Amino acid sequence: MARVRAAPDQPPHAVVAVLDAEAHGHPRLALQARHRPADADRVRAVKSEYIEKLKATLPARAGQSQIQAAIILLEYVRGEGAAGQKLLAAIRPVILKGLEDLHIDERNRVLTAFWGQLKDPILAPVLEKTLRESQDPTVRGNGLTQLYELDPARARPFFVEEIHGPIFAGGYSGSRSPQ
Repeated sequence: MARVRAAPDQPPHAVVAVLDAEAHGHPRLALQARHRPADADRVRAVKSEYIEKLKATLPARAGQSQIQAAIILLEYVRGEGAAGQKLLAAIRPVILKGLEDLHIDERNRVLTAFWGQLKDPILAPVLEKTLRESQDPTVRGNGLTQLYELDPARARPFFVEEIHGPIFAGGYSGSRSPQ
């Protein structure tokens, strides 16, 4: 299964979700791995092999396959110390380049979960796009905060828009309406 999914033209996310049973909360697989150490070792070995193949095939990937593979590797980097930092340096440009093409919810998830690793002025246009496209208050709040951290002047018009949004433009009625 890992051999098939490590191919550059295949979506990479399904195998890692299954192999990382603990992180993804799959109770049956996680329980088996805890009670049978050989299973836990096998899961770790297969995941490690898959990650190595994913790293090796990343340059040959393109489009959504490449960005999704880079995101999986970014999630993997968290627990890898110095080796993870080297991998982060290799995948960070791929993610920064591909974030704009992600669905808005996935873009928000990646930016929020990995802001410390991805924070870069090059993301200002991506954050502005997110703010223009989203009506979700959580996504907008995250985007506003991140854009403000990068460039307060670029964030200002979006804050003004937020202040003059639907709540203040007629969303209130009666005695509680702001004057």
